[in-house]
Amino acid sequence: MPPRFAADMAVARGRIDERYAETFTFSPMHEVKNGEPSADTTRDTLSGVVAIFSGPGELQNFAGGGEMPVASNMPRLYLTASLVPQGVRRFDRFRRDDDGISYEVSQALPDESGGLVVTLVAL
Repeated sequence: MPPRFAADMAVARGRIDERYAETFTFSPMHEVKNGEPSADTTRDTLSGVVAIFSGPGELQNFAGGGEMPVASNMPRLYLTASLVPQGVRRFDRFRRDDDGISYEVSQALPDESGGLVVTLVAL
């Protein structure tokens, strides 16, 4: 990516975050076979993780590429992967700081811009 374009993209992402982003607390979890997930003490709990939340039924197209926006039946988070350096895994949890609602990660996939699209289940 040419340096000028990369700089312009960083500015654009910053403006999007200023308008739409919220903060979340990330809690890493271990999968427990035939049981409830438990805290993963080998990875850090992180507060102040900045992400864009999209609820069920809302139009979603933050990955770019010119695709038409689609509505999902599950909530999603869009975040920069480097904000959670230890990675996001299935069963990890995000708590929305403004209302305290917790979500469990169903799936986390990379996008083309160094971000993650995280599909959530409300707890």
